[in-house]
Amino acid sequence: MSKTHDRRQKQIRYLPPNTFLPLQEIARQVDIDASTLARWAREERVPAQRNGKIWYLNIQAIEQRTSQRLSTANLRPIHETSALTGIPANTLRRWARDGRIQAEKHGGKWRVSVEDARRLSQTLVPGVPARLDKTR
Repeated sequence: MSKTHDRRQKQIRYLPPNTFLPLQEIARQVDIDASTLARWAREERVPAQRNGKIWYLNIQAIEQRTSQRLSTANLRPIHETSALTGIPANTLRRWARDGRIQAEKHGGKWRVSVEDARRLSQTLVPGVPARLDKTR
């Protein structure tokens, strides 16, 4: 099995640029859940063709999309970033949706860059803490 598998992997890596492969095969190769790839195909996030019940996706487009994903090492959940910076969670979500801070959605939850949030809050109102004082 390993020789066939190795040979198959080499064949997949050196395919012509516009090669479409079955969704299940791509899911195994790039280690992304098949349901995620199917959703990307339905939402036209990646080049895809459907033949009957089987989706065929462009392997190069999938690899390019996955390589562009942000590193999650410097991203923290919204509630943690909010506690660290004093910026309200709703504001962080809005900034993430607008693309103003580095962010990614994982399992339906936003993860954002603490450094970007601090930098943006200081550029908006320099010298004023991010948390608004409501003692008035």
